[in-house]
Amino acid sequence: MKTLYLTTDEQTAFKALPADLQEGWEVETETATDYESLRQIKMRYYLADFSHVPEVKAIADRIANNEPIGDLSLGNIPANIQKELYFTLGARGVKALIETLVHEIASDDDIEALSTLSIVRHKLLEINSTSTHK
Repeated sequence: MKTLYLTTDEQTAFKALPADLQEGWEVETETATDYESLRQIKMRYYLADFSHVPEVKAIADRIANNEPIGDLSLGNIPANIQKELYFTLGARGVKALIETLVHEIASDDDIEALSTLSIVRHKLLEINSTSTHK
C-alpha cells in the first residue's frame, strides 16, 4: 500500500474519486499544523531565484502573493529544482498545490503526484515542528 497524508477536507475530495483511482492507497490524516507564516514564505521567496525556469517562477510568484495557483503541471518542474521549490513554498505552499490537485485528479499519474506532494508537506511540517524559530 502507498500512503497519502491528507487533511480531512482533502480526504473528502479523495473519497469522491472513482474507486479505481482510490485503489491501492492508504490515507493517513495529516494533523500537523506547523505551517510557515506568510512572512517566512515571502522571505524564502525573495532569497530564491527561479528566473531561469519561468513555469516555476510563476508558481512561486502566485504562492508568495497568496494568489490561487491556477493551471499547472508538476511534470514541468525540473527534478533538480524541486527541492528548492518545495522549501521556498514551504508546507503552506505545498498545501495550496495539494488543494488544487486533489480536485482535478483524473489519472493514476495525478494520484502519484498527490502522493509526492503529501509526503513533501508531511516532511516539511515535521521539520517545522522541531524549529526553534516558531
